[in-house]
Amino acid sequence: MYSDNYFKILENIKLLSNAAKRKLLIDISILINVSNNKETTELICPHCKNKYIVKNGKNKETQRYLCKTCKKSFVKTTNTPIFSSKKNL
Repeated sequence: MYSDNYFKILENIKLLSNAAKRKLLIDISILINVSNNKETTELICPHCKNKYIVKNGKNKETQRYLCKTCKKSFVKTTNTPIFSSKKNL
């Protein structure tokens, strides 16, 4: 049912300090919330916090957005711990 990687991850988690475990838990919670709310949350610009957003094409499978106020482009995961992750949600 679980892959070898799963058990390796569990073993590595046991080696983390309590502070690192808390940080990991927060990051995982953010990941779960982002994936659960992928299409249901209202978008705001991570740069200027404005809500005037339009779709701006796709990069591979990832939807890009453009802020009409500051003209900056971003994706939903911008400024989150999973932003630079290469894995799909």
